[in-house]
This record gives sequence, C-alpha cells and structure tokens, in this order.
Amino acid sequence: LPVQLGTLSLKEFEIKQIVSNYHDPLYLLINKLKGKEEFELQVRWNDLSQVLKRLSTSQEFINSFKNRLGSETKTVQFEDQMYAGKLLANALEEKRKKIAEETIAALGPYSFNFKTLPITDESLAAHISFLVDSSKEKVFYDELDKFSESGEYGQILKFRSIGPLVPYSYATVSLTYLSNA
Repeated sequence: LPVQLGTLSLKEFEIKQIVSNYHDPLYLLINKLKGKEEFELQVRWNDLSQVLKRLSTSQEFINSFKNRLGSETKTVQFEDQMYAGKLLANALEEKRKKIAEETIAALGPYSFNFKTLPITDESLAAHISFLVDSSKEKVFYDELDKFSESGEYGQILKFRSIGPLVPYSYATVSLTYLSNA
C-alpha cells in the first residue's frame, strides 16, 4: 500500500485499525489502479531565452506595447518596462498552456487519466502526469516520440518521461484516525 511522504502514524496497531476500518474503499481504489502505472512528463524549453525573444518580437506583443506607449515619441519609462515584462510573462504563460493542452490532446487518448502538475522552475514548459495501462506502455511511448518530434515542438522543447511509477498521484485518500487515548 503506497503511502505519501509525510504520513505519520505512531503505532503499528493504529495502521492495522485504519486499514481494517477502511478496507472496502481502499480495496476498491487498489483494484481500480491495478495494472496501471504513472508516467510523469516534464517538458522543458531547449532554450528559454530564444523562446522569450520570439515572443517579444511577435506582432501581438509589439502592438500591445505600442498601444501602451501611444502615438507620440517618448522615452520608455520604468513603468513601460514593467508593462513589457508583464506582457512577456503573460505570453509565456499562454504558450505553456497551449503546450500542455496539445500534449494532453496527443497523449490523453493513450491514458486512463492525466493531471497537470505545478511548474516548479522557469525551464519547464509543461508538467503532466499520465495514468497508463501497463500493457499499453509501449504504445504510450511511441505516441510520445511521434508528438515530441513533430512540428515546432521538436525544435523548441525537450520531453522527458519519468516512469513507470507507482500511481501515487491517482491514489490520494485522506484518512483521519483519532485514537481513544
């Protein structure tokens, strides 16, 4: 029975009592996940500075910034630079969302479930977990290879799959045990 890091129990008999009290729901969950594995997909930018450069030279970005400055010629102020930074951050976030959506659309049909995971550092473009039938692992990886080499993504992104893993992300059960003491 996989247990999340940070789970505490003081005594062995408490664990036995919890498992005994929650046998049926735990049994159902374990059976639901039987034969399935988790694959964590980290999608990283090959060169984040190049992505930012492309985004900052896009027509949409330039038009938004020109609208901010107005038609008169003036010196770019600190506030204008802050605005440009926010525009760029928003454009990068939209690009991340698009990459995640397209990755899920491409690989979702080959999995039972998926979850987007937090972006933990700026080099990540997307972070997704997939729940895959053990017997379909090769098909999942074949589709991942096809998708990761297609179009612009093969040039600007690196796809790294970690797995197979025990499906921790799909087995979250919160139990509270109050002892009689």
